[in-house]
Amino acid sequence: MHPAPCRRARRLLRRAACVALLTLAACGDTAAAPPPAPSAGTPTELALPLVDLPQPPWLDLEGAKGIFPALTKENGRMEYDPLAMIVLRADKSYTFPFPEAEGGKISFATNNLGFREDAPTELQKNGRRILVLGDSQTEGVVNNKESFANVLEARLSQRGPPVEVINGGIGTTGPHNYLGLLLKHLDLRPDVIVVTIYDGNDFAHALQVEDTLRGRKVEPFPLAAREASKTRWPEQLPQSFNQAAVFHADPSAIDRALAATLTACRELARQADAIHARVIFLALPAKPDIDHDDDELQATMLETIGITREDVAVNCQLGARLLAALAAEGRETLDLLPVLRQAQGPLYWRKDYHLNVAGHAAVAAALLDVLGKGD
Repeated sequence: MHPAPCRRARRLLRRAACVALLTLAACGDTAAAPPPAPSAGTPTELALPLVDLPQPPWLDLEGAKGIFPALTKENGRMEYDPLAMIVLRADKSYTFPFPEAEGGKISFATNNLGFREDAPTELQKNGRRILVLGDSQTEGVVNNKESFANVLEARLSQRGPPVEVINGGIGTTGPHNYLGLLLKHLDLRPDVIVVTIYDGNDFAHALQVEDTLRGRKVEPFPLAAREASKTRWPEQLPQSFNQAAVFHADPSAIDRALAATLTACRELARQADAIHARVIFLALPAKPDIDHDDDELQATMLETIGITREDVAVNCQLGARLLAALAAEGRETLDLLPVLRQAQGPLYWRKDYHLNVAGHAAVAAALLDVLGKGD
């Protein structure tokens, strides 16, 4: 039985009086956008100094490559950024085969600021702006218009004035990256920030980044999981199984991973408060916790890497614990575990265990209930 906190509360924390100059690189890729109004402020002027983390930039390019192998690919779909560490390249598009998708393919496209959006993102707002942060589950292994951010935008606009929902999801990232991406784009001044914490691997990711930033030894994934990820299931194992294997091998890492994630979330919430944005933290479960169309393969994977279903259950437990801690501090939270368990599945692709089109639609519906009435 997984705890499912869904307590919603909001509290505005006191802003610090001082403003830190992070780095000129924090201005990000805003060259294609029109100049902001004089009172808008640049990201460096809007950002508060971090309290429980070192001031960015946290890693140089070489250091970031150790956590994000995608940065080693020249002219790949991702590139280094001093604040977010890794971002999607702007104005890039391609189509790749994906048998489970309608038409057997998926089209990938980024806009002028590197968001998974078809239209440009301008600094000037025209109505309410919602920024959605997260990893590949948020970015979406779907066409741009099918991501839950864009489905939410369409449904909100049907109910009232047009609303801009920006898909800020970036594959292979975690909570520290979500904070960094917000710092990079504070000048967009979102009215609402949705932070999608993926139960399946965000906690292990946060621990890896935290250990790197603090100069501690980063423990590798257990050998069996590493080997199976290379040779048999490179797409499925990273979606919850590898993280569970880490915590099975070292139970003390569970609380440390939660603490690292909570630190990044708290810092992000402080930055949201500074620009008077409403922030909502989501906990998104993984396929093994929702779908049962692939149980036989999952059983084989579990046996191969030496863990059990009970070990995998720690992922959703961590998501629930995170939301409970944030809710206790007055933050707004939404646990998607009970929501998705009630939805019509399957909600994840079998090929790579990412949310499928129905899964994105289900997440959008849950957010519509929260955001449909405005602030």
